[in-house]
Amino acid sequence: MSEGCGASGPVTSPMRSAVRAMTIRRAAASTAAGSAGAPKVAASTEPTVLKTARTPIGGGRHRLEFANGATAETDLVIGADGVWSRVRPLVSDAEPEYSGVAFLDVRYDDADHRHPAIAELVGNGHLFARGDDGNAIIAQRNSNGVIRGYVAMRAEAGWAARSGVRVDDLPALRTHLLERFAGWSPTLLPFLTDSDGYVDRGIWFLPVPMAWEPTPGVTLLGDAAHVMGPFGGHGVNLALLDATELAHAIAEEPTLDAAIRTYEPVMQARAAGYAGPSNAATRRFFGVGEGAGEGVGEGSDTEPHTAPDTAAEHRRYLEGAERYRRASRPA
Repeated sequence: MSEGCGASGPVTSPMRSAVRAMTIRRAAASTAAGSAGAPKVAASTEPTVLKTARTPIGGGRHRLEFANGATAETDLVIGADGVWSRVRPLVSDAEPEYSGVAFLDVRYDDADHRHPAIAELVGNGHLFARGDDGNAIIAQRNSNGVIRGYVAMRAEAGWAARSGVRVDDLPALRTHLLERFAGWSPTLLPFLTDSDGYVDRGIWFLPVPMAWEPTPGVTLLGDAAHVMGPFGGHGVNLALLDATELAHAIAEEPTLDAAIRTYEPVMQARAAGYAGPSNAATRRFFGVGEGAGEGVGEGSDTEPHTAPDTAAEHRRYLEGAERYRRASRPA
């Protein structure tokens, strides 16, 4: 199973590690309980080192080549390697499309003591601030005194290089952000200048619906299968659910091909139902592309800059989770 790339470069996260470990544990348990000839399930090498997975060797098996020169032969390749998946070309020619929006991932550690002004503005929930210039600041209270967020911009792909700015050159980056957000309230400017780190994350979309014919020995999950806009926060939740359902299919179906054919259509249809509205909401919020002047929600009469109703989203999550649990219970 290959794992690792984020929206704009290699990123190793606890979530991705959890997805990988969950899938491997469940699948390994099933093969251990199976026949002596059951396919072996092994953990991937370190994230981000997969060079290519494009070498079929027959019978649904593939040879993986890694950047360090190592190779491995597999019964099943699970591409959980994000928007720039090196596994996806085995099943689809689809390419990600740039949304017209770029995020800078920002964080404020020990916020109540080190960043008290930011902590007061965010409180115990979310903060959304959007200007008429297509720029926005989005922040959220996390655990352990951390506030995470995004400095978001309507921008061309590769905006930093085009502007002659390196994200790791903090003085130059902060100066650039202050220029880009000129005219914003001084109370919001510390979100631009006081982050304990910056990660450039362009927002990319895969086609909706994103589907392909089953390919023996290969499947995808998470962003590799259905990268979408950030509105609704669906990506991480779908990745976890994808991994769980794939692991169950591997454990319960008689062959790996049968597991793929059971897992993929359900995953693809579910993802399309979330990706379409999420992508549209991203475009509307930032005023880019199709629907830039429309309301945020379907049938909504709200202005395009209106922040999402997080309480309503939470209620929909709870209702959807209960429907899923009911549908999953044995008859």
